[in-house]
Amino acid sequence: MEQYIDKRIIDTSPIQDIFELLYLTYLALIVWMALQYFTVDKNLVNSWTNEQIELIRRIGLGLVIFKAAADKSWKWICIIVGALVFIAYTRNYLRIEQTYTIEIAILIIGAKGTSFERIAKVCFIVGLTGVIWTLYKTFTGQIEDLIFVQGNRRPRHSFGFVYSTNFAAICFFLCATYTWIRERRITFWEIAILICIALFVLYFCDAKNSAGCIILLAGGLSYVKIRRLIAYKGYREYKMAKWFCILMTVFIPLCATGIILLSYFYNPNIIWMSYINKLLNSRLSLGNKGFNDYYAFTWFGQYIKMVGASITPRSDYFWLDSSYVNILLRRGIIILLLCEITLIKGATQEIKQSSWERLGIIVIISLHCTIEHHLINIAYHPFLLLLFASSSLDKSKSSVFFCVRRICLSFIQILQNLGKKQVE
Repeated sequence: MEQYIDKRIIDTSPIQDIFELLYLTYLALIVWMALQYFTVDKNLVNSWTNEQIELIRRIGLGLVIFKAAADKSWKWICIIVGALVFIAYTRNYLRIEQTYTIEIAILIIGAKGTSFERIAKVCFIVGLTGVIWTLYKTFTGQIEDLIFVQGNRRPRHSFGFVYSTNFAAICFFLCATYTWIRERRITFWEIAILICIALFVLYFCDAKNSAGCIILLAGGLSYVKIRRLIAYKGYREYKMAKWFCILMTVFIPLCATGIILLSYFYNPNIIWMSYINKLLNSRLSLGNKGFNDYYAFTWFGQYIKMVGASITPRSDYFWLDSSYVNILLRRGIIILLLCEITLIKGATQEIKQSSWERLGIIVIISLHCTIEHHLINIAYHPFLLLLFASSSLDKSKSSVFFCVRRICLSFIQILQNLGKKQVE
């Protein structure tokens, strides 16, 4: 099988490689800092002052500017979209002052020309390390395991994070990132581990959405793997039906459009709407309240006071759980459109490369974010960076060590050339 290789990953200079490594280092730092924000470890959450965060933000901005200047593959359409990304996220930050908002724009623009597999590997390693460290501190009693009890539901453990669904969502996105990296190389043993993680999340966190999406991910991977094995025995490559590829791509904006319209026009007197609202744990009624109490459509978002869940039930609870409703009301139309364009671009790109595993991952992420609000959190996943990141099925070229090796070889070549000139 002929593999697709993005030339931008290969035809780069040592300077670009150096900036890429600095970018990946900055990415790792931001993911680590943002992940701490969702834990109950106050020592970690308060370890970064506003001045330090601002300094790191400016360093990241400078790094991305120099990285972009060293990359000659920028086209006018990319420059325009990049400017729109930075303006939209900056304006939104000035309105709602949400931590790690401008950083997302910096990381999206800085991903230009960088292999998304490298980005995914960095985010997976940092995210997994953060989860393991938090679990260690929880089980050793250094931080509290918040347990939420709601009605007749069984106790929901948060394992050191601010809420049980936050921990479950991080588990889901780690599974999605890992399977993205493994792609068609994933084994049935690894798929079995995914199912075990889903059962763990379902039993201890009672997080049906995250658990269901992990099981759906495992089922989809199993199906594609079996189809690939059958095709391989027939000396051919498995191709997904064109109509099904189109359906999966269209499903992405349908998720956003569907939940937004249902929330906007929600009427408790309509039986089927009331049933869906009950099935989604009042997400439609809460979204409708958001549309009624605030401006329904803004370009750059608005501040909305949200009150999250606590160990004991609260009468003033108000949270916009759906990512699409949350982004539309709090982040604005432009950022919502950018998020949708990113997911659709990623899906079409994977269809061209016949990477049905990754196509399924993007679709399942779209489904997960219909119910939960983590689409725009860099602490959870790196998939918004697909807007500018390069994609390749050549595993050797996607390794971070390949980038380091190429830098070393380039400098060795430079030193050899200098030595030859001195001899002459």
